[in-house]
Amino acid sequence: MFKFRLTSVLKYREHIREQRRAMLAAVLAELAQLDARREATETRRTLQLDELRDIVAAGTVDIDAAAARRFHSSLLTYDLLKLAHERRLIEQQVAAVRAALVTADQAVKALEKLADRQRAEWDARQIQKADREREESWQAAHMGDPWS
Repeated sequence: MFKFRLTSVLKYREHIREQRRAMLAAVLAELAQLDARREATETRRTLQLDELRDIVAAGTVDIDAAAARRFHSSLLTYDLLKLAHERRLIEQQVAAVRAALVTADQAVKALEKLADRQRAEWDARQIQKADREREESWQAAHMGDPWS
């Protein structure tokens, strides 16, 4: 029976690969949450700017309301800048985790390829051994028979 000697190393590398996949999923989920926050902030900023336009478009201008809308939209613009910076950082994390996942996957595939090659070699040796035994038993059975 064939037994791959590096099975424990293969299992360890598969475990590392699964951890990297989980890390990638977590970072991508974080990126999706960040995009949702950015979209919500952008919607609130657009709403503030629309309200500011409505206030200015009305005949009499409410200075306090306009200033409040302008201030709030400025805060939201700053939040959007912070979110854009966070997104760049998370994109860097995604790239790093993807690279780590590729490396882990290559390590697993290398061991799987080695296991397949060793299995094929073992199978070939078993076939040769069986053929040799069959040949020896045939020769032993027909040693004295000149007609066979």
